[in-house]
Amino acid sequence: MFLVKTPLVDQSLVVLNNLSGIPIETVTEIVESLKGTSCEHHTDIYQTVINFWKEHDRYPDLSYLKSKFGNLIAERAEPNFTLDYVAGLTSGLRQESLQLSIREATLLGDYDEVDRLLQRRRALVEEIKPYTEDNALADYKKMLERPSGIELGIPEIDEVVNGICYGNPCIIGGPPGSGKSTLAISATYNAVTKGKFNAAFISVELMKRDVMYNFWSRHSYEMFGSGEDGALKAERIKKGLLSEEEYTRLEEVVEDWKTMERGQLRIFSAEDFTAFSPAAMTHVFNQLDDEWNGKLDMVVLDYVQMCRSWRPDRADAMEFMNDLVRYFTNLCVSFRGRGLVVILLSQINREGAKRMAKSKVADLSSFAEVNSLERDAHTAIALYADAATKLSGNMMVQVVKNRSGQVMEELRTVSFEPEYFVVGGLRSSSVISENALDTVIGVSGGDTDIQGW
Repeated sequence: MFLVKTPLVDQSLVVLNNLSGIPIETVTEIVESLKGTSCEHHTDIYQTVINFWKEHDRYPDLSYLKSKFGNLIAERAEPNFTLDYVAGLTSGLRQESLQLSIREATLLGDYDEVDRLLQRRRALVEEIKPYTEDNALADYKKMLERPSGIELGIPEIDEVVNGICYGNPCIIGGPPGSGKSTLAISATYNAVTKGKFNAAFISVELMKRDVMYNFWSRHSYEMFGSGEDGALKAERIKKGLLSEEEYTRLEEVVEDWKTMERGQLRIFSAEDFTAFSPAAMTHVFNQLDDEWNGKLDMVVLDYVQMCRSWRPDRADAMEFMNDLVRYFTNLCVSFRGRGLVVILLSQINREGAKRMAKSKVADLSSFAEVNSLERDAHTAIALYADAATKLSGNMMVQVVKNRSGQVMEELRTVSFEPEYFVVGGLRSSSVISENALDTVIGVSGGDTDIQGW
C-alpha cells in the first residue's frame, strides 16, 4: 500500500501474507480507499489479488505473487497484525481521500458535491462519546504517572517553560547554522539518557548514521569529558578521520551506549517517509508505541521545510507544510488519548532572520513562512548564533510564545558548550580572521544581512 522505499511496504506485505483471514469485500474496500491518496502505488498488487479471487474463488499464494511482483513480495510474520488494523487503516485512507475530494470540489465551486462529501466523511467518524467527570479524574491519575515536562537542557529556557509537556507542541526556529539540530539532538539525548524517555527522532536532512554519530559524540563527552583525550567530535566520526586511539574510544562509547540503562531511541530519515500519508505515519508511531509497551514519549522532526521532498507532486508547498504541522499538532494532542511531546524544528523566514541579526529580537512573525507554526505552537523558541557567540561557546535564545507561562522580550545569550557534536553550520574554528567574521554575519557598512539564503 505504500511506496517501496519506505519500511511501511512491509505492512502491505503482511496484509498479503494474511489474506486468508480477510474477506474479499475488505480487500476490495482497501483498493478503493487507496485511490487519490499517497498510498495508491500498491493498488496493482491488490487488484491482482482481487482478479485472482474472481477467477479461482480463492486467494493467490505467495509464489504466484512473487512471480508477478518479484522481490516486492516477501514472507513476513507480524504478531501485531489484526483485522482491526486493516479496518483502521482503511478508514484513515478513506478519510484522507475524501479530504482531497472536498478540496477539489470547493475549488470548483461545486458546493452540493462538497455537502455530499462532508456527509460521507461524518459517516466515517466514530460516534463521539461524552467526556465525563470520571474520565477527567482517570486522565489526571494517568497524568501523574508521567512527568510534568521534558527539559531541553538549557536552564534559561527550562526555567521559563518548565519543560515541554505532553500535548503541548513545541516549535524551535532559527536561521541556518543557529544550532537547531544541535539543540534538538542534545535535548533528545538528555531525555533518553537522563529522563529514561522513549523518543523517535526524524531527520529529513541527515542520514541515519550521521544522526547516530551525533548521539555517540554527545555520549563520548559524558564518558570522557573535553580535551584532547576526551570527547569525539561528530565531524571526525562522520568523515572517517578517527585515529586508532580514537576508534578504540569509539568502541567503548558504542558498547556503553548499547548496555546503559536508558530510554529507547528510534532514528528515522527522509527515505522512511518518502510518501507522506497521515494514515501511514500514524501507523508507524502506533507500531512503535506497541513495541515499547505503550511508552512512546517524544517525537522530534528536524526540520519542517525539508519535508517538501515528501510531496514533490504538490504544487503548493506551503499548503503541504501547513498540513504537515497540523498533523503533528494533532498527534501531539491526541495520540492514543494521552498525547506526546512533539518538537518541530523550522527555519525562520528571511525578514525574521534579518531582525534577529540586527536587533537581537525575535517575534512570532518570524515563523510565518509556515503559518501553522505560529498558530498551533504551545511553545515557540527562537535561536540565533553568529560567529561572535560561537567563539565564546554560546548561543542566543528567546522564548517567543508560551501559553502556560512567561516569555522573553529579547534574545538572551546562554552557554551552550557542546561544540564537539555540532550538526551543521559554522563552528568557532571556522572564524580565522576579522574579515571571515564579517562574511559570516554579513556586516558591511553598518548593515546586517544573513548570508546563504
